[in-house]
Amino acid sequence: MLHGLDAEQRAAVTTLASPLAIVAAAGSGKTTVLTRRIAYRSAHGTATPQHVLALTFTREAAAELKRRLRRLDIREPIEAGTFHGVALRLLRDRALAANHAPPHVANDRLRLAREVASELKLQVEPYGALADLDWAKARMVTPDRYEGAIRITRRRTSLPPARFADFAAAYERLKRRRGVVDFDDLLTHTIEALRTDRPWAEGVHWRYRHFFVDEVQDLNP
Repeated sequence: MLHGLDAEQRAAVTTLASPLAIVAAAGSGKTTVLTRRIAYRSAHGTATPQHVLALTFTREAAAELKRRLRRLDIREPIEAGTFHGVALRLLRDRALAANHAPPHVANDRLRLAREVASELKLQVEPYGALADLDWAKARMVTPDRYEGAIRITRRRTSLPPARFADFAAAYERLKRRRGVVDFDDLLTHTIEALRTDRPWAEGVHWRYRHFFVDEVQDLNP
């Protein structure tokens, strides 16, 4: 598990420090170190594979991480996926456990945005309107703070800032009527459930005791 690693990489793999952040340039082997660290801790009993959660930037990266672990003789499966993919699995598990309908991800957000724009009689390009919504959600900017945030950042918008709250509210209503969620909802709904559903949150904390994140620099703040 340590073969081919330099001294700094070996230290990163074997240290007992937690939490641990690894800062290194592109191409320096961060993903290799993360994979070896999971394998090393699993082999030495400081992490149990069934309680490991590894988050990656893409589904392909998650699949590759699992393949690397198998090549390192880690036979017990670990859970690896993107933030959105893991969030969707958690929300579906929670819904099924409560005998509720699991969430369905909208497969055509542009159509939803067009319907909302038509309902509000807004002349706006749907892709741009969704970009405005995504920008605000990613930064946890609520509709009542949106105009101020736009002034401060001087961001060019597709939606008139004064109509953002109307568009956002109508978009949420339409999703509820259709019984769908979008990708941003997967994260916000999971966070809200972790904050408000204590028994479920405790189960998630028990399930995922060892948390690894790859390519943190590429994640949305």
